[in-house]
Amino acid sequence: MSYHQEKNKGRVALITGSTSGIGKAIALQLAEDGFTVVLHSRSSVMEGEDLARSIPSATYFQADLSDQVQTKRLISDVLLCHGRLDVLVNNAGINAMIPHDSLKEATAEVWRELYQVNVIAPGFVDTPMTESWVEAHKLWKEKSPMKRGAKPSEIAHTASMLTSSSYLTGEIILSDGGLNLT
Repeated sequence: MSYHQEKNKGRVALITGSTSGIGKAIALQLAEDGFTVVLHSRSSVMEGEDLARSIPSATYFQADLSDQVQTKRLISDVLLCHGRLDVLVNNAGINAMIPHDSLKEATAEVWRELYQVNVIAPGFVDTPMTESWVEAHKLWKEKSPMKRGAKPSEIAHTASMLTSSSYLTGEIILSDGGLNLT
């Protein structure tokens, strides 16, 4: 058993939005690091249940995090099932495409929902959600020193590092392949 596995044995990590992309990569990394992993999604129930079966001691819960009642139920379910919650990775996000020329037409509800869930985000990451974002791929290849978007596993390693540091709090770790350096 590795140092991380021994240190994290018995610790429970809830990763929201963990059935694909970055969230899935974080869940797999934390499971490898020895955590008991709790998977979550808003709507990908089959994917969540399948992933939970593939990770030893993982569980899956469905909840719409924009609904306060469901959010509270999710936490209660995790605590009932595992008796504790040591790490929360707020990975779940939403995406509403608003054309730039129509920004004034976006409703207050759209802005509230985007702000509530997506206050902090990583740089460009190659996931199924971003496959069709041709201009973003082009920008990252031209402007980023790394000449590519991040792999979900690279973001997962950053999350893993944060869970291992008991003294690091309230930080924003910029993981954009050096784009902000250019």
